Amino acid sequence: SVGPGEVVATPPERLNEMIASVEASPFELVALQVIGARWLGIPARIAFGFDGGTMTAQPNTREVTRQHATFYAEVHFDGLGWVPVVGTPKQADGDRCGA
Repeated sequence: SVGPGEVVATPPERLNEMIASVEASPFELVALQVIGARWLGIPARIAFGFDGGTMTAQPNTREVTRQHATFYAEVHFDGLGWVPVVGTPKQADGDRCGA
């Protein structure tokens, strides 16, 4: 995972580049996960939310800012509904992706 997680179009040519170079932005990685799930016949979508936060001086209080924003894939299974697919790739470059 490299670069900012900006929302950009992900055409088929870009998917080939990501696989060949093994580098993609966080948003592109999520898009690739969703496309892969859909190719397998699993309903999938891109979701947006916040992860973590910074504990404040007030008890049981977290401050959540832009830096905690994240994209993630969700897949749908009968009986379970929409299930988030989250994790950090082993090769994620935290210096370049804001982690």
